[in-house]
Amino acid sequence: MHANPEGFSYGDGGIAALRTNETSLHLDPGLFEKGFLNQYSLASFEEDWNCFAEYIFMNDPGFWEAWEENEAIREKTAILIGFYNALNPVFTLEYFKGL
Repeated sequence: MHANPEGFSYGDGGIAALRTNETSLHLDPGLFEKGFLNQYSLASFEEDWNCFAEYIFMNDPGFWEAWEENEAIREKTAILIGFYNALNPVFTLEYFKGL
């Protein structure tokens, strides 16, 4: 994904993350600047995407704080919302933020 840091490569997927106990779903501020939400999002593109989807559909306040403070998080969120908006125009930033 072009929103990831240069040179970054994902892990070996969700199963490998489970085997190595690298599955935390808690927001991790130490990862925000790099564009990741939590430890599990590093496992694969799919898990990264899933973590973002989970947080925007839950309308988690912690997620939106991270979004406010980190360009990389905003960039990935825009990509995700663009995808969902193509499926249904109701899915906009305003929809997800509850504005």
